Amino acid sequence: MNKDLISVIVPVYNVEEYISECIESIQDQTHNLLEIILVDDGSTDSSGETCDRYAKSDSRIVVIHQKNKGVSSARNSGLKRTSGDYIGFVDGDDKIVPSMYEEMLKTIHVHHSQMCVCTKHIFHDRILKNSNIGKNQITNKEAIMELLQMNFPTSLGSGLYERSLVKNLYLNKEIHYWEDFEFQLRVLDRAKLISIYDYPLYYYRQRNESANHQQINDKVMSCLKIAPYVNKFIINNYPEYEAESKELYTGFLQIVIGYLSKSEIVHKKYFKTITKYARKYLLYAIKSRNIRLLMKIYIILCVIDARIFWKVYRTIKSIQTRNRRS
Repeated sequence: MNKDLISVIVPVYNVEEYISECIESIQDQTHNLLEIILVDDGSTDSSGETCDRYAKSDSRIVVIHQKNKGVSSARNSGLKRTSGDYIGFVDGDDKIVPSMYEEMLKTIHVHHSQMCVCTKHIFHDRILKNSNIGKNQITNKEAIMELLQMNFPTSLGSGLYERSLVKNLYLNKEIHYWEDFEFQLRVLDRAKLISIYDYPLYYYRQRNESANHQQINDKVMSCLKIAPYVNKFIINNYPEYEAESKELYTGFLQIVIGYLSKSEIVHKKYFKTITKYARKYLLYAIKSRNIRLLMKIYIILCVIDARIFWKVYRTIKSIQTRNRRS
């Protein structure tokens, strides 16, 4: 029987409807030598109380209560508390397959790797690919290239990590959307070999309680901070990948523009910031072979003024919607 202790970090914030299912999916793991760290990030619903209730009946569960600081801070609090040989992450509104950690741990030992990621997840009962690597084992340099090309699982929930990879390593608290990406890069830098498990082990849930889910906000805007961090890291450590890292500037700009296009109400500060970044990264966008022509037009409109893009896009969509209904 495998004697490796796995610490599972679960950031919890206002997920009272889902947290029990999440916790029980971890408790029911076929590899049961676990340390389950539930970090209640200032929940205002009953999530924190639910965590405490499960901790009373399962000695493997540790609960941390803190003021609301965001998911990165919650994960960092969990990382500081871990004592396991391996570290896993599960979001409080998601769940995992019962054999997830047993299968990943077995794969790590067979390949003598330091981490394992699954390239598929389950979303609303559909199996979706996180990446299409096509190998069962890759080096860290290969993994970093795949990550820069958005073809490596960025979600921390997709992986199991040897403790040495995350020791004294923490998420950037300034980033609240796609925050896993920059952290994953620093983890891969420490690894030698990465195992790829091409099977869905993680149930990802995207909640749509309100229209605000698709609205642009400070959390979404924070992903614009990722590319400068990554580019600096790549130049210092993997200068041969500098061109690929520069593509991320426009990659995250496209994500933000996508949210802007879906938003019905936009604060003027977001228009100003997006215009600033569009002007800054215009040259990258024009030169890129990976950006479709229509998106380049969107970015050019944002260079003039993001408000112009938003008004034009929303007007066209409104006309299209009326035409479909008539």
